[in-house]
Amino acid sequence: MTYQELAQFIKQERKKLHLTQQELADLSEVSKRTIQYIEAERQAYWDTLKKVVEALGYDIEIIISRTRK
Repeated sequence: MTYQELAQFIKQERKKLHLTQQELADLSEVSKRTIQYIEAERQAYWDTLKKVVEALGYDIEIIISRTRK
């Protein structure tokens, strides 16, 4: 999975759960600006991505490994 695909996944899952960027930020314990940066496909730290993906109910290792060929 590329970074861009992961960013798109995060955005899609947030919308599926009917969460605003602020709500996801609060659940992830990151700033709204961080969520905006991720969804705009700007680079973010691994730990930050992990927090956001886990707040959406997923394990980042599983998400990434499912898409590796």
